[in-house]
Amino acid sequence: KPHKPKPGASAEPVVMASPAPSPGPAPPPGSIAVILALAATSIFNIGMGLQKKGAGAFGGGLKAMLRPDRRGDLAWWMCGSAVMLPALLLQIAALRTGTATLVAIVDGFGLVILTLFSALILGEVIGDLEVLGLLLTIMGVGVGGYVQVHLPDTSTVHWAALGAGAGALLCLSLGGAAWRWRESQAYGVWLGLAAGFLAGFAVLTIRLGFVLDAQTRAACVWGVLTLACFVLNQIAYQQGRAVEVVPAFTGAAILGPILLGPLGLGEVVTGLTGVAVLLLVAGLAAVAWAQIREENNRHYGVIAVTRRS
Repeated sequence: KPHKPKPGASAEPVVMASPAPSPGPAPPPGSIAVILALAATSIFNIGMGLQKKGAGAFGGGLKAMLRPDRRGDLAWWMCGSAVMLPALLLQIAALRTGTATLVAIVDGFGLVILTLFSALILGEVIGDLEVLGLLLTIMGVGVGGYVQVHLPDTSTVHWAALGAGAGALLCLSLGGAAWRWRESQAYGVWLGLAAGFLAGFAVLTIRLGFVLDAQTRAACVWGVLTLACFVLNQIAYQQGRAVEVVPAFTGAAILGPILLGPLGLGEVVTGLTGVAVLLLVAGLAAVAWAQIREENNRHYGVIAVTRRS
């Protein structure tokens, strides 16, 4: 028999609402920082590649830099400096959501971008040793980034440890520069290290500002450190070869926050973080050694041709 609804009841059947689908797992809090840091380091190292092409503008001092035949190099250098500016803003945004250790590890990927840019745009040759270095770097960034992005953010400032560590790194690099000041090539490398450490300190300063909610003061200190880093890096280009100064700068800029982040800011690291750092250092050393060897072969080849002629 057909169902008859009770008097006063609705004749329409009652439809039970299906339960709302449960949201998927939330992405790790540092995933946005990884994306921003990748964009920042890619843009920044393209700028470094342009500066590397224009590094010849600084040989011989200010008067030589203003000569007509140096205008092309100066234009490349100025273009590279302009490209670096948005990269710094992206890095600040990355440090808002990620730890200094995470951002510094991801910054290692910039070595891959710089090497590929040098090969594709500047016409440099990538050898087997450089390919090995790039693979080690990618592995280090992958392992370190994956581990750090899943670790909790427990940033706590330890002023004594932070000051002691920063002072030790800066004294080491500037002391090496003072020791080697008569040797132009080694002097430039040590200054490149000092400039890289200052760049790493600038990263730590921005992160410190977010941890302490003191962004204005941190921005002022960051500006001073960035300016000092810029000046030292240009002096390093004048005193040494770009093929050696750039790896020194990059390595120090990466290692500074990785060493001082856990020490001075209490950031969590694991054994896999150490493995990632070793892979990054090995990759950077392989690429630097290959480029230095290629530059030496080219230099001595020119000398041999000149002598025969």
